[in-house]
Amino acid sequence: MSFYSHMYGVEIGSLSVDVFHQGSWKLDHLLLDGQQHSSSSDAFTQHNIDLSQFYGDIIIRFRTVAAGDWKGDIAIDDIVVTGPR
Repeated sequence: MSFYSHMYGVEIGSLSVDVFHQGSWKLDHLLLDGQQHSSSSDAFTQHNIDLSQFYGDIIIRFRTVAAGDWKGDIAIDDIVVTGPR
């Protein structure tokens, strides 16, 4: 799976990718903590996540946790999920 993210602001919390597999959540398969970009105009960052350890049906969840006030934005874009090759 791949996706792009942008995380800018002094009060950014975290962005996690969780996977539900075989009846339970595997939390923080990817964890990005705190501000990841130095400007609102910075290019988005691409992330590639290996999901090959999971088989059968899965659910993918993007989860954010706020760190405080309104001074931070998290965006995700262009999510691509591919099956086994």
